[in-house]
Amino acid sequence: MFLAAFCRKNSLTDRENWHWTNVLRFQPDDTDAIRALGLKKYRNTWLTQEAIDQCEAAERQHEAAKAKWQLPLKRLGQWLENGDPGEREAALAELQAISDAAAIPLLEAEFADAWDRQPCSRRS
Repeated sequence: MFLAAFCRKNSLTDRENWHWTNVLRFQPDDTDAIRALGLKKYRNTWLTQEAIDQCEAAERQHEAAKAKWQLPLKRLGQWLENGDPGEREAALAELQAISDAAAIPLLEAEFADAWDRQPCSRRS
């Protein structure tokens, strides 16, 4: 804590933050370090307000993507697994046309285990 105070007094902000971070490594609930680093409790961890804002923005983006893609991807998955040949081709064409990067986590959730469900899969 002495070194962090010295760094603050001498406007060595990066070094000061480094010292306070090291204090938290050994004393995770040190109130002086938490205050000096501007941390707030968020979902059982300490984060800066900027990091909290980023987490919340990412969550909002994920929820928006989920609202947009979850049902259509479920439908395409059903067409691929149980549809007639025309539905399977249409599903593949729709999947190939997706260019929204926000759909990737939902694509993974919907189709990640599809290979394991195949009777002739080569995975062990």
